[in-house]
Amino acid sequence: MKFRNYLIAAALLGTISPAFAGQDHILIGLDETTVFGMTDAFHAPGRDAVVVMDASNPAHPRIAAVLPMINSVVGPPVNLQITPDGALGLVASSLTVSEKDGKWVSAPDNRLHVIDLTGTEPRMLDDVIVGKQPSGLVISRDGHLALVANRASKSVSVLRIEGTRVTQVAEVPMGEDVLSVAIAAGGKRAFVTKPVAHKVGVLAIDGEKVTYDAEDDIPTGFADLNIMATPDGRLVIVVNNGAHGHAANLTVIDAVADHPHVIDTVSVGDGPEGIAMAPDGKSATLLLLHGSTSAPDHWSYHRNGYAMAPAT
Repeated sequence: MKFRNYLIAAALLGTISPAFAGQDHILIGLDETTVFGMTDAFHAPGRDAVVVMDASNPAHPRIAAVLPMINSVVGPPVNLQITPDGALGLVASSLTVSEKDGKWVSAPDNRLHVIDLTGTEPRMLDDVIVGKQPSGLVISRDGHLALVANRASKSVSVLRIEGTRVTQVAEVPMGEDVLSVAIAAGGKRAFVTKPVAHKVGVLAIDGEKVTYDAEDDIPTGFADLNIMATPDGRLVIVVNNGAHGHAANLTVIDAVADHPHVIDTVSVGDGPEGIAMAPDGKSATLLLLHGSTSAPDHWSYHRNGYAMAPAT
């Protein structure tokens, strides 16, 4: 069964102070190029967009802008983020498509789109060139640093954020495919999923200097697609997608120990992907595919996915 999937992800930042613009925005990626099911297919490009929602009135959100912008549903639902001051939106473009032998085929993109949210209307700024197939990204709590996991380049881009200016200052080799990233331990460490190796890499952060040592890699579960840190930065939760009904779970990592390590494994339902955590870090919502993307005749198939709320 094939279907078109439009929603990539939504990033919501709650109001902190009315002095800042954009703090009630939601970013929604629309992929109108990819058709996927048991096999992927692609259409001609040109219809993708990012919708900027104004949720200052949560009961009546409105569309603030629809910006034509290449983006992709391929990858984790963490490739859209908003800076803590609400000034910028960052959108990683994982894939682009081109015509070959009469068919549309995909290839890794290398652009990070930047959206200015400070004006009366959101607007596009210049793209930032990063590694190949940028996927998950994270912004530091002070808003001055962003990290982007580049799957095809097997690297993490380090970005400096100064006002509305975003620049790449370094690219850290990771040795293997990387997909998503989270910052923890008071901004001193980052954790990067390696879904092919079933491990998480640990980065040391010192200002804009980011270093990696493969000896610190942490084994996780199968297909670790997503990752999130608790608001206090003490724990990291890795979402292991499993394989069509098998081995799906959450890996819990102590992020502040002298040597970060796994402290718990939590069994969940089939196909966990998206995760969102409450601001107090005491609960989270996890979205599970539950076989809804499997073929109807597959044993793991269910018509609908569902959400669950594991306590943290």
